[in-house]
Amino acid sequence: MNDGTIAMIVEWTLLCVVWMGLTDRFLHQMGWKRSTALLILTAFLVTSYSEWRLFLLPVEVNVSGMLLPLLLGGTLWYHLKKKRRKYMITSAILLAFALILLRKLFFWDPVLLFIDEIMILPVLCVMLCFIVTRHAIYHWFLLCVAFPLSDAFYQASFLSLTERCIIGGEYQQDLFWTAFALWSSCYLVIQLLQKTGVAFRTRIAPLIRFKSKSPTNR
Repeated sequence: MNDGTIAMIVEWTLLCVVWMGLTDRFLHQMGWKRSTALLILTAFLVTSYSEWRLFLLPVEVNVSGMLLPLLLGGTLWYHLKKKRRKYMITSAILLAFALILLRKLFFWDPVLLFIDEIMILPVLCVMLCFIVTRHAIYHWFLLCVAFPLSDAFYQASFLSLTERCIIGGEYQQDLFWTAFALWSSCYLVIQLLQKTGVAFRTRIAPLIRFKSKSPTNR
């Protein structure tokens, strides 16, 4: 499968899901409108292959893979609680360096790749996101900041060895959107389990609860 294919599939799928209104309740909890989500997804799709070349360095920056996630992360920054902002930006930086170290490790020793890297990194990133915090908006912030930063530093480490460096390219977009798809699946499962637990406590548990007899009636 060519690089960028997974990102395109996930983006188109999310675009259809949002357009059908299946995410309206979640978007309302986030304080977003459906039109805003559609606009953001369309921007990611349109700029998937848009790259800006820097004049001073042989570096090309992809709009969809680098600039838009950071811009979205900056927007989410203002929705975070002020007392949590330093903690979250520190967590995002540490998560980015963890991704860099893993990519370097797999580059130096490919034997460690028991499955494809495009699955290992997103799974690890999503797991760390749920360990750091349980709020969805914080998860989005971590994903939008950690992946672009990690790719920027990772690609910059090879700057002296290559004539063309692309930050936020198709492979980076695959990593980002695979992580987002995994996070969405985990979030839906957690929400389903919570609703099932509430239904069990409020409806089923009272039906099977045994009434204990008073000491005088025993």
